[in-house]
Amino acid sequence: MREAKRAAKEAMLDGIVDGVDPTSWVTKVYDEAGYLVATLGFQDLVAAPKDTEELKETEEPGVLRSG
Repeated sequence: MREAKRAAKEAMLDGIVDGVDPTSWVTKVYDEAGYLVATLGFQDLVAAPKDTEELKETEEPGVLRSG
């Protein structure tokens, strides 16, 4: 989860540098089996303290990733 948050923040910053508005972006985190385990929105990345590991559970448990 920590790596997902780090990567999402990095992508958000890259978007800002490129002139894109990332406020509507969503990062979905999947487990090794392909199940959706968390969804990170812009607000989750900018408002949460860095050491917070708790994320809201998604409302889509069991959703498999496509592709």
